Amino acid sequence: MPLEAAAELLGIARSTLSDLLHRSISPIRQGHRIRDLTTLGIDEISYRKGHKYATLVYDLDRGCVVWIGRGKARETIDEFFNDHLTPAQRAHIRWACCDMSQGYIGAIRAHCPNATLVLDGFHVVKALNAAIDEVRLWSASPRASCR
Repeated sequence: MPLEAAAELLGIARSTLSDLLHRSISPIRQGHRIRDLTTLGIDEISYRKGHKYATLVYDLDRGCVVWIGRGKARETIDEFFNDHLTPAQRAHIRWACCDMSQGYIGAIRAHCPNATLVLDGFHVVKALNAAIDEVRLWSASPRASCR
C-alpha cells in the first residue's frame, strides 16, 4: 500500500506516518548485519512516477533484500561494496546477477574478484528481441534488396 493511501486511511499526515515508520524501523536496522553472502543480485526500481531510482541488493540464496541505496549510478553500488562489506565478505561472493548495466557489471568485476557474473535472463532476452526486430526492419526496407 502506498504511503499516501496508508496515511489517508489512518487519518494522519503523510510526513507523520513516514516519521513513525523511520523511528520504528531504525533500531531494527542498526542490528542488521550481512552474513554469509555468496550469491547476490543487483537491480534498480523506480519510484515517484519513474523520476527517481533506488538500487536493491538481494541475497539470492535466502531470497531477501540486504541493502537499498538511493540512485542507480555506479557510485550507488560502489557505496554498498565499500561501506557495507568487508574485503573478506566481497571475496566470499561466488555468484553475482545483474542486468546489463555497465555500472553494475563494472562494480561486480571491481569488488568481487571470485564472483561469476550472471546476466539477468529477462534483459538478455529483451536485447535479443530488439536485435531481431532491427534485422526484420532492415530486411523489409528497400535498401535491403540493393546488394
